[in-house]
Amino acid sequence: MPTEPFADYHGHPKFYELLFEIAKLHSNKNHDYTDGVDPFLNFRFAEKLGIPAWKGVLVRLTDKFYRITNFAKRETLKVPSESFRDTLLDNAVYSLIALILFEEEQCQAAFVLQCPPATLQPSKRFSPNSLAATSAYTISPNDLPQTFPGAQPNVSRGSAVSPTNTETAGLEDQPPFARLPLR
Repeated sequence: MPTEPFADYHGHPKFYELLFEIAKLHSNKNHDYTDGVDPFLNFRFAEKLGIPAWKGVLVRLTDKFYRITNFAKRETLKVPSESFRDTLLDNAVYSLIALILFEEEQCQAAFVLQCPPATLQPSKRFSPNSLAATSAYTISPNDLPQTFPGAQPNVSRGSAVSPTNTETAGLEDQPPFARLPLR
């Protein structure tokens, strides 16, 4: 597998080959499990049960973890269609999906500027058959909102890390996102 995009990175070359492999695995499984529009449609089904999608992925990670630990104890697996290697690769993919869904939920809850747009568009740089893509989706700065309803601009009012009492005075009755500094 090609590793040229990582030529200047430190670390074991096999690590970068595995990154390409999990990208291909994600693409193939996405083809089989989703509708082609929402890449996490199958994971969002947990929301219909009142469970955040990222927590649903954690349940799947737990299943994989138990399979891995049982293999470590017994050194044998009975399901021939899923090897120890497959389980570890699934674990890596699920971990990344959980992180994406968790950050997505955090963005929606906090109205942070770094949130991706509601409708993602496939990147022109990505094709499911190309393993050299860094992401299936791109976001341009124009896709991001510049202001939020009720948000106050952060103009030289001190550090966002340690605001003074005068900086937060009068903001108690506003929604939490209005207190966030705009970057």
